[in-house]
Amino acid sequence: MAFVVSGCLRLYRTDEQAQEHIMRFAVEIWWITDAESFRTGLPAKGAIDALEDTQVLLWSRENFERLKKEAPTFNALENQLAGHYLDAQVNRLYTAISHSAEERYEEFVKAFPDFYQRIPLHMIASYLGLSRETLSRIRKHTGFH
Repeated sequence: MAFVVSGCLRLYRTDEQAQEHIMRFAVEIWWITDAESFRTGLPAKGAIDALEDTQVLLWSRENFERLKKEAPTFNALENQLAGHYLDAQVNRLYTAISHSAEERYEEFVKAFPDFYQRIPLHMIASYLGLSRETLSRIRKHTGFH
């Protein structure tokens, strides 16, 4: 489990054609982990790397569970953050299946106004499930640059 103190990370998976699919980004005061691997102890299906100079606090599962047990306030905070994360994932899935490419990009920019200045456009395209070319066309037709 990593807590981002400063910087920006991405969690992604690579498919059989060596195409990267970005699952999420994490910036200051956000958590990031391959949740399935963290929970089960199995090898991670995804990879995490830094997009800029980054400082993180890292916990093994054992130390993280011990911290939650020994610090009830931390446990409550972690439960609240986990709830927000789950809500965000459900909303992202809903947006992906029900919104146009233009709407997905506009919502991304509104929700994360500083991301598009910190994250390469091809990575934003991957996160949104778009090609780089499609994202370029969308950016030309919207007021979000």
